[in-house]
Amino acid sequence: MLSLKLPLALLTLTMVLPSCCTCTVSGSSSGTMKKEILNSYLFKAADRFYPNADEISSVDKFPKLNDKQVKEIEQEMASFLKIIQNLHSKEYDHINNIFAGQVRPKASATIRITSRNVPICQVASDNKTIELDVKIAQALFRGALLDYIDNTDHFFRDDFLKVSDIKKDDPDREQKIIKTLMKKKAEIEQASTHTIVGDMADMVSSDRFDESSWSKLAGVSLSSMSLMNRYQGSALFMIAHEYGHIVLHHRERLRKAREERPKEEHTDMSECQLRVRMELEADAYAVVLLTKLAGPIRMEIGGIDKITGYENFFRYVYHLGGFPEEEDRQHGCSYPDLNERLRQAESIEEAIWQKNEDAMWEAINKQFDEQLKKMH
Repeated sequence: MLSLKLPLALLTLTMVLPSCCTCTVSGSSSGTMKKEILNSYLFKAADRFYPNADEISSVDKFPKLNDKQVKEIEQEMASFLKIIQNLHSKEYDHINNIFAGQVRPKASATIRITSRNVPICQVASDNKTIELDVKIAQALFRGALLDYIDNTDHFFRDDFLKVSDIKKDDPDREQKIIKTLMKKKAEIEQASTHTIVGDMADMVSSDRFDESSWSKLAGVSLSSMSLMNRYQGSALFMIAHEYGHIVLHHRERLRKAREERPKEEHTDMSECQLRVRMELEADAYAVVLLTKLAGPIRMEIGGIDKITGYENFFRYVYHLGGFPEEEDRQHGCSYPDLNERLRQAESIEEAIWQKNEDAMWEAINKQFDEQLKKMH
């Protein structure tokens, strides 16, 4: 008996091939997969974030979204916040121990999406509302797509999108990639599919297994999963960072520092130092939390290793969203260098895998000291 195990198993069929043996086939037909793919995250997100691909021509130009699309994004971000809150509650004892007993056991928080097309992602003055502009939400998807193109094995990536001829220095690169994605979606919408019996016949008659309808659609499913994990990972990291500001008492610590500062002291250097420290702490909180979400072992299948999100966020989203890379415009304080924040996050993740909390704080303190040197 020859047994073929197909992903997304929904049914089992036993059939007899006239020339050889009995085959047991378990899995979805290409017809079922087509419906699932067209309703998958990959294409739903593409429709939501790029209602008109022709509007994307540069890093500063975004398609205008309607109220329904903005509301859908807000609901999705609220679901990500709920994941973070639930994970915080589950891992509270562990996190509180790492942060020396200075963590709130829980905190109420909500997501509010604005449509001002400005780089805003912050905790509002009420210390519970995480404000996020739709421009940043769009940047999350754009970053996930570019990360997928740049850092996925070319064999699998090109089999899906075929973008090898689009150069990194092409000013219209992103627009061309999106158009390729939309073209791929149109091809799938028009693709002929089969029942599971028809898929078996298609596989047998095809010169190569990967030329069958089933094989091509299975590849799209894996691409959708990989892109989804990249997008969700960077979104979860961003929201966990902001939630970290809340549960680590950062607003209260800033207020206390201001109250204790002598009236005759006009410099805000000490406040800037505290802000730098708190940014690094919020990064660390997010990495600790999401490394727990990634599971007990590292997995690269389907982009599962991207769920911690910091790499995509610092390498793509920060720039695409238009965040200030040099200074905090509101307070005039320098943010920690992006490359330094990325190195710290990598060190912290490695320390967590090695269960070495001292190494984690060593990474934070090292980046803090380096930033202080620059400030002076």
